[in-house]
Amino acid sequence: MIVLFTLTWPTTSSIEMGKAGVKNFQENPWPDFVKLTGPFYMVCEDGCKCYALIEIEKGKEDEAFKISNSRTANYLSVPGYGGKTEILMTIEEAYPLIGMEAPRI
Repeated sequence: MIVLFTLTWPTTSSIEMGKAGVKNFQENPWPDFVKLTGPFYMVCEDGCKCYALIEIEKGKEDEAFKISNSRTANYLSVPGYGGKTEILMTIEEAYPLIGMEAPRI
């Protein structure tokens, strides 16, 4: 399973977000069955944005989401924090949902 996390916050909360991020990497590290790509940061018109992509080993989704929830909890007290979690599908996972076999690409 592939999950995309998007975090947003105003620039005035960057220090608090940085501290929460350090706390997450120290107290809630991703285990070996989770492959992390990112995080990637940018400054935009509304403040700051962070993207991180994780790939979870099959059968370990529940455990990974427990860790994800603990990590999210560390950001909730940051003024202006916003977040979104999106579960992404591969073509092999998506096509059967519409009753089709995925094409080879």
